[in-house]
Amino acid sequence: MFVYEISGPQPGFKEGLLFNSCVKNLQRQPELWLDECPYLQPLAARRIEGLRVRLVRVRDNAMANTQALPLAA
Repeated sequence: MFVYEISGPQPGFKEGLLFNSCVKNLQRQPELWLDECPYLQPLAARRIEGLRVRLVRVRDNAMANTQALPLAA
């Protein structure tokens, strides 16, 4: 899981907003921003001009719990 920050001149985006995505290198794929960023859902595609997406961190949730679970009978 990747954590990205989206920011830009549009109202509400100036401070930057964090969101999660499973898409690697999303910052280089603006054609996917409308699908991956929940803050862009109400915006039209033409309103993403001027926005920037940057990778903040990578989280590996799959490795968070390595405890073996018992099988259900």
